Amino acid sequence: MNAQRRPRYAPSSAPVVLAGTALWALCGCRGPAAPPPPPELFAPAPVMPDAASPSAASSAAASTSRSAGADARQGPAPAPTPASARTADCPRPGEDPARCPSPNAEPDAKAVFASILVAWQGSLPDPRIQRTPEQATDEAERLLHKARQGDTDFFALMAAHTDDPGDGVYQVDAASAGRLPPSIGQLALRLRPGQIDRARSRFGWHVLRRLGEGERPPPRPPIDLCPSPCPLADEDANACADFEAVSAESAEVDAILIAWRGAQGGAGPDRSIAEARALAAELCHAARRRGGNFAALRAARSDDPGPGRHRVLPDSPLAPAFVRMALRLRPGGVGLVETGVGLWLLRRVGASGAAGPKAPAL
Repeated sequence: MNAQRRPRYAPSSAPVVLAGTALWALCGCRGPAAPPPPPELFAPAPVMPDAASPSAASSAAASTSRSAGADARQGPAPAPTPASARTADCPRPGEDPARCPSPNAEPDAKAVFASILVAWQGSLPDPRIQRTPEQATDEAERLLHKARQGDTDFFALMAAHTDDPGDGVYQVDAASAGRLPPSIGQLALRLRPGQIDRARSRFGWHVLRRLGEGERPPPRPPIDLCPSPCPLADEDANACADFEAVSAESAEVDAILIAWRGAQGGAGPDRSIAEARALAAELCHAARRRGGNFAALRAARSDDPGPGRHRVLPDSPLAPAFVRMALRLRPGGVGLVETGVGLWLLRRVGASGAAGPKAPAL
């Protein structure tokens, strides 16, 4: 953990604190007193989700997590727990005993785990999720059974079925466990590498797999959330989020954070997730306009109190979506990603890194 004080917001990626929207923003969780944010839900682990800010991380690694929104905005109450026990009935026919939890296991000091989130309508601020709590329970049971079968690739199953928009890999330790929903933190610390179980939170059902040392899912390609197509009539084609075929070994990016109320970094501005996404789309267009000035936009609109320019490496302790975008953008390209602390509008700095003319008014 950094000795110096971290900025209030940062592309999270550290010991997971599960809480809400891309699990806690899928996770942008904070302590019990603070309501959680959205699925990249939790904060990715430092090696991986999510807590260090790009500013603080550029000088030292840090840890964090990711969360989704205040309790008042979490939608319907969690679905009822199925009658079947999670541990006592494992292995069921076709399941690998090595993937079953160990009864009465003592908690470890820390754990890295992968999570498949099965949400229901209202548990996340995603209108595409239409299943009922009962349907979510049935789907979680089906995925749990499938995940425990010996021939199942958990990461492929996660990529196909999770409602977590992040990488779905998180880290938790004894100190941070209290900031996660107890069901998630306690379960993750009691699983052993390769074991799989499920737990429920207000954000949905979580099918968890404890990961071994150095085990990580295949990297996902970056996804640009800026409105398409690009370029629009007054946009510079060179500012579109065209991606390099191979990730760079390092990259400098300018970043604008658009946070929402209850996001992982703290109380946040008084705007909803929907309002944050609409503002991010507006800023994306402004940043891509011919003659636009990204630095001026950042100074006027960013919720990140840090310097706003970050050097990113493949192992930077930042949210995976942030790192993927930064390392794949072409110089001058502008792209938008969402993490537990908010939306990040990134501009890859070219050789000059020079600032342009004054930004247009918004």
